[in-house]
Amino acid sequence: MTKTRSRAGGDRATVERLTRTFRALGDPARSRMVLALSQEERCVSELAEIAGLSLSATSHQLRILRDLDLVMVRRAGRNHLYTLNEHALGFCSPRSCQAWRRALAGEKRCR
Repeated sequence: MTKTRSRAGGDRATVERLTRTFRALGDPARSRMVLALSQEERCVSELAEIAGLSLSATSHQLRILRDLDLVMVRRAGRNHLYTLNEHALGFCSPRSCQAWRRALAGEKRCR
């Protein structure tokens, strides 16, 4: 019975990571950033405008996403450009999750 419970519940590290990921995506500002990054690479100032946050607050939110490996960053001159790490998001990535796809479709219709 212990083995069945272990397999059904997954290992603790995996469950903890999944919990942290969903907690991070539960924040509206971070969700707006993830949606924007699912469409294209963006710099911090663009993400700040999209999220409705200051540059400092946006950097803090991006650090949370980076620590979970949900976004990747590269330098281009003086800019830091962010992209979504679809692989780290797994089944809850905007390209594979119906909830994200519906949200993206709704945004596209509003423009």
